[in-house]
Amino acid sequence: MTKTPTSTTQRKPKTKAKNPERKLPSVEANPSNPPKRQTKQAQLIALLGHKDGADIAALSKALGWQAHTVRAALSRLRQAGYVFDKFSAGSPLHTYYRIESGPADAPEIAKPLPPGAVEANAQSAA
Repeated sequence: MTKTPTSTTQRKPKTKAKNPERKLPSVEANPSNPPKRQTKQAQLIALLGHKDGADIAALSKALGWQAHTVRAALSRLRQAGYVFDKFSAGSPLHTYYRIESGPADAPEIAKPLPPGAVEANAQSAA
């Protein structure tokens, strides 16, 4: 019993690379120009470093996280040694968080991001 092809199309033979000797340009690490990538944790620290602080809703919108993820990240920062000032501004339903101090072995608290930087990052990720 022999099998017959069910399709009338034939596969094209695999072709070799056009120029196998061609070398791609080498990408070398340049220590004088490190990549400018800011982690979500660094963005969170920067947002909490503002003098007005931030509430859970603002943090979740700026970082693209759900509220329980923001609360978990705040918990991890507390475990790392950050101390928060927790306060209500206006309504008692809105709790704001602000970093009072960072851990002793951590570098200085991240500088605040320029206005609109987090929003622009959130829009580009969407």
